[in-house]
Amino acid sequence: MKRIFFCLIIALATLTAQAQLPLMQGRVVRVLDGDTFELLQNSDATGAQRIRCRIVEIDAPERDQSFGRESGDSLKALLLNQCVTCRPIAHDQYHRWLVKVTHLNYHPVALDSILISRGWAWSVRGWNTKGYQADADPVQADARWFDRGLWKCHHPVPPWIWRRFKAPVKRLYQCQ
Repeated sequence: MKRIFFCLIIALATLTAQAQLPLMQGRVVRVLDGDTFELLQNSDATGAQRIRCRIVEIDAPERDQSFGRESGDSLKALLLNQCVTCRPIAHDQYHRWLVKVTHLNYHPVALDSILISRGWAWSVRGWNTKGYQADADPVQADARWFDRGLWKCHHPVPPWIWRRFKAPVKRLYQCQ
């Protein structure tokens, strides 16, 4: 009982801390890959600062992976030199802000769904107790059905598995 109460207190404190994070707004000055970009945020107190952001709820192919460059180019075409508003969630192990992009040029947008529907990113909504199910997200299932982007490969390798491969194994799994 104490353990459940303690977990509830921690969860409540985390939600309260996340609710207090202010929205980040600025111009995208660099796109690093299919799910990471740099935001130039103007602040009266500190001046302009670059903030590295990673989009949550997606995982794009790595640059050396099949469709990795296309994924990055797609994000670049959407975001570079555009004004975005992001809801920060947390920091990751690489000191990037994990963000949900909510507005593009002051218009509401679901950027993660756009990238998934074009086949340039994997949805993280497919995770459950049985592992990963590619068709758990209806947007991704649609992209997969119509062979969009990375789904043109017969057996695309998810980025979270690709990162563990050594170079010789990566060559075996390149999409032709």
